[in-house]
Amino acid sequence: MNISHILLACCTVACAFSTSCLENQTSVLTQITSEVMTSRNKLEGTWDYMVKDVPPEYSKGVLRIIRNQKVFGVEVDLSDGSNLKASEVMVRRKNISFYLMINGQRVDVALHVEGDTISGESTSPDGVFKLEGTRRQE
Repeated sequence: MNISHILLACCTVACAFSTSCLENQTSVLTQITSEVMTSRNKLEGTWDYMVKDVPPEYSKGVLRIIRNQKVFGVEVDLSDGSNLKASEVMVRRKNISFYLMINGQRVDVALHVEGDTISGESTSPDGVFKLEGTRRQE
């Protein structure tokens, strides 16, 4: 065996190792991307929610989190039949925040999704109120 055969063998092993490492890195990157997208997809859906210590017309309703391409939107149906569209919707992993205008007052909402439950709080000039809800199975 001469030096050129040894170099060829070393190059073949190095190339195989590099390809294997590259495939593993690509696999890990794909898995991470998939987990991020799945996490975001979990936010989407229709949620029945309840808020404690607020007037009855605001105490429960339906929250819809929708996504069009990369843009999220939120709509809220109150128990009195009115529909509100959220502004400044921000998503970060399993968290979503936005604000609603209710009777001329800004109400900030911050929520966290864990599986089929959603929880968080809304903040208005009247105080901070806890919100909890469950995903509708559609």
